[in-house]
Amino acid sequence: MTEHLDLSRIAIVLNEPRFSENVGSAARAMKNMGLSRLIVVNPESFDPNRAASMATQGALDVLLSMQTADSLLEAVGPFGYVVGATARLGGVRKSSFPPDR
Repeated sequence: MTEHLDLSRIAIVLNEPRFSENVGSAARAMKNMGLSRLIVVNPESFDPNRAASMATQGALDVLLSMQTADSLLEAVGPFGYVVGATARLGGVRKSSFPPDR
């Protein structure tokens, strides 16, 4: 018997995204994967129209139900299991760990 994964228990958290379009793109990708819970921590100059242009019509519901948080701790605090990833490189990130840690 195959168990069904409850996707409503999964949230995507964007920590201080710089561009509204990235929030919209994340919403679109989430919708494509069946996810709907988006939490955004301190978005920089968030423009809902620019986000919506990348979300497209199909993922507007994800944007409209988007939650915001003042800190990353506030955003991930309620969860028992958290996985983080980034594509950013540079001196700001002092250490990185492979996924098996």
